[in-house]
Amino acid sequence: MHVSGLFHYLVSAPAPLLEECKTFYENVLGLVSGPRPPVGRPGYWMYAGDQPIVHLAEPRPGEQPRAVADGHLDHVAFYCENLDAAIARLDRLNIRYRKSILQEPPQVQLVVKDPAGIVIELNFKGERASPAP
Repeated sequence: MHVSGLFHYLVSAPAPLLEECKTFYENVLGLVSGPRPPVGRPGYWMYAGDQPIVHLAEPRPGEQPRAVADGHLDHVAFYCENLDAAIARLDRLNIRYRKSILQEPPQVQLVVKDPAGIVIELNFKGERASPAP
């Protein structure tokens, strides 16, 4: 077997939190809700281009969502482009983030949390932030 990349991750949450997450992934990360097969529970597939990389779904009847804080998952990371636009979007939406600058390999990381508390790392390889005006 050879793993060639991340397919998707699932956020399982009650309906009101699911709607907040959908809005976050659309407005903050720029993902788009798209086609989803009938999987037997309400939810969304959030697409980056033609790939549904984040699945949002209500728990199945009788199932309790597993909180990330109770486990060992620390964060999810994405490759991203256009650092300056991302910073401008986060600032405009008043989304708190932490910025880290790595020298080797050169990249900038922006770290945010989604409404479900999942830490998301946005990686901008080979990019540098423009100086503040």
